Amino acid sequence: MQQTHPHARRTALAGMAGNVLEWYDFAVYGYFAATIGKHFFPSDDPAVSTVMSFGVFAIGFLARPFGGLILGHLGDVLGRRRVLMISILLMAIPTFLIGVMPTYDTLGVLAPVILVLLRLAQGISVGGELTGSVTFMLEEAGDHKKRGLAGSWSFSGAVAGVLLGSAVGALITGVLTEDQVADWGWRLPFLSGVVIAIFGFMMRRGLVHEVVPDHPERHAIPLLDALRNHRKSMACAIGIAAFNAAAFYLMLVYITTYLTTVVGQDEQVAFDINTTNMAILVVLIPLWGWISDRVGIQKVLLTSVVIAIFATIPLFALIDHKNPLYEFLGQLGLVMLLAPYLSCFATRMAFLFPSSIRMSAFSTTYNIGLAIFGGTAPLVASYLIERDVGEFSPAYLLTGAAVLSLVALLAAPRAVETT
Repeated sequence: MQQTHPHARRTALAGMAGNVLEWYDFAVYGYFAATIGKHFFPSDDPAVSTVMSFGVFAIGFLARPFGGLILGHLGDVLGRRRVLMISILLMAIPTFLIGVMPTYDTLGVLAPVILVLLRLAQGISVGGELTGSVTFMLEEAGDHKKRGLAGSWSFSGAVAGVLLGSAVGALITGVLTEDQVADWGWRLPFLSGVVIAIFGFMMRRGLVHEVVPDHPERHAIPLLDALRNHRKSMACAIGIAAFNAAAFYLMLVYITTYLTTVVGQDEQVAFDINTTNMAILVVLIPLWGWISDRVGIQKVLLTSVVIAIFATIPLFALIDHKNPLYEFLGQLGLVMLLAPYLSCFATRMAFLFPSSIRMSAFSTTYNIGLAIFGGTAPLVASYLIERDVGEFSPAYLLTGAAVLSLVALLAAPRAVETT
């Protein structure tokens, strides 16, 4: 499970770095969504402000397919490394601006408009970040027996970013008073994101410059080639992304809002539970990546999603208690189900396509899946709960996503073996 070669270690760290920033930012927005909603979407009903805030959260995801299309194209034409440099620089600017921009009280309706534009910019800029880093590391790994572990590092970095966001949230809510957090403390996590960006940029700057392979069969626009000749693979890839997207955002981002606004748990306790479980997930992801290289990626994915179909609702029943132990165990069970899927689903997606179109097709399908099943999940869950559909609405959404991913995995073509 160890990558001992210095270049392999640097490649893994550089690939993880941008994902730490990307998911750190999306996490802190999710964690402080209720507070952000009060500042940018004031309403007599706090639930309405929260729903509106998560609506802006979803807008960022709806922009990601466009970013995936643009950066994916550049990755296939100019090379993966250059896109990784661009994406991490573009991500830092909106993150900083969200931390310093005036609120509704100062700018009026212009404030939420600017917030929406910044989230759109973030969505576009990170559209090729995770898929670019996964593609880069998979192709650097070369040997198909190392693909599971290589592909898992980006998602370990993604969860580390969410973990860092949760830890910062726990620190801020623990040190500052409730009024201080509501007034100005919520800005601090966004301002801190610039430090992560600088570190990530320096790490990627030192990567060995890749030579863009000359594919005689390369289409002038790789995505058009994918749409013309790989439509089934693209449809299956979107379905494969469904369970990851829904689980990640319902169980690791929306969960703190659920625990505090629906279950009635103390905010500090909710952050502590989430932070602990994410620390466990960071370790489990590369472990399952290593296991998948030995038992098979498809077997790991199918086992994970089938168990999730039957276990999600019972595990969520544990979370729906104002008891920290039950809440922790319920989320831990879901983390145990999600870890094997997170470790290698992207590898399965990426190798549905040949290298000449891989980043374009992978980025586009991944971001469409994330926009449909991930970015909208907290919004839909909040809306259904507000409409008294049931407090288990997040569990119903997650189970449905697991069923869809199971169908997609069974229908997906065999992996392309050429790199």
